[in-house]
Amino acid sequence: VLLVLPILGFYYLHGYWVTNTPLQDDFDGLLHPATLWQSMPQSISSTWELLTTQDDERRVILNRLVAISITEAMGYLDFRWMKWIGLFLNFILVGLLVDLIRVNRWSWWTLVPAILLLYSNANYGALHWGMIPVQQIGVFVWGILALWAASRGHGLLAVVAGCLSLASDVSGVLILPAGLITLALRRDWRLFGLWFLGIGLAVFGYIS
Repeated sequence: VLLVLPILGFYYLHGYWVTNTPLQDDFDGLLHPATLWQSMPQSISSTWELLTTQDDERRVILNRLVAISITEAMGYLDFRWMKWIGLFLNFILVGLLVDLIRVNRWSWWTLVPAILLLYSNANYGALHWGMIPVQQIGVFVWGILALWAASRGHGLLAVVAGCLSLASDVSGVLILPAGLITLALRRDWRLFGLWFLGIGLAVFGYIS
């Protein structure tokens, strides 16, 4: 009950109060690119340029990709779906924590504070701001998944999740040194080289 109630309460209140209303950076960061997508000649180069154009100091590639996908599917950008998709990423963190508890034989009570933190009122700001869940929840979720995969020797998953973290927000660039340190401590030099090459090229492309 302690685990289920905060989750159900969080998503119930989100579903009850969520609005299809853009806020602040939603206008130029998501609504403008999604609207432009509908009217511009669509090609790989023009789509890539639309996705990677900077929004202030960052590139919100994944956010715009989700926004364009919703626009393509529904005919308009529904900010409620932007928020739902981002908030469901929390389940990835719950799954990783379950794996840690199982492998290390921790008490299952460890899940209680984690669930209360993930589904606390600290995340209720996502009700009003469409960019926040996919961007600022996503950058941490994908980054943690990347480091978990790297620590388990899952090279392809690690690199893909690391790139998704980078595509979520500019703070995703920190995944490069974090992954290198993790792999150096494991002395997994094959994956160290793959990480350096794959994530390094992605970071270089992101900041250039």
